[in-house]
Amino acid sequence: MATAEAESQKLQREGQGRAAAVEAEGKAEAEKIRAVGLAEAERLQARGLAEARSIEAQGLAEAAAIKEKAAAWREFNDAARLQTILEKLPAIIEASAPVFQAVAEPLGKIDKVVMIDQGGNGNGDGSGLHRFAQTTPTLIFGLLQQLQSLGLSFPEVMSQLGIN
Repeated sequence: MATAEAESQKLQREGQGRAAAVEAEGKAEAEKIRAVGLAEAERLQARGLAEARSIEAQGLAEAAAIKEKAAAWREFNDAARLQTILEKLPAIIEASAPVFQAVAEPLGKIDKVVMIDQGGNGNGDGSGLHRFAQTTPTLIFGLLQQLQSLGLSFPEVMSQLGIN
């Protein structure tokens, strides 16, 4: 019986040893997983901070460039302002072309205009035919006024564009 008891104790010690080894192995694996997770979190945090700093630096650089442009624009004389506007004008016209086309296209499809005029409207605006005839001159005059309000001379703009 002593042998059976000794054998039982031996098996019990071996089982406890194996259980302790499995537990230690599990704890080591859990610690490894935790360490890998922490390292990944730190890596992601560092990457996020680097991206945030990059975005902030880019924003500050753009703001500084805008301030420098504004300061330079204030120092421009009329000729320099005109030159800058004229340099940008082709790009503005090109970008505006689809809009102008969309507005003008329906007008190009007009075959004829029929006007019924029953006299003045009491507002001193003249006849419908007179108002219709004044449309283009009014538009041109408005454009000239806008150029003048920008400090631009129409003949000077035409000369700069090579149109005499």
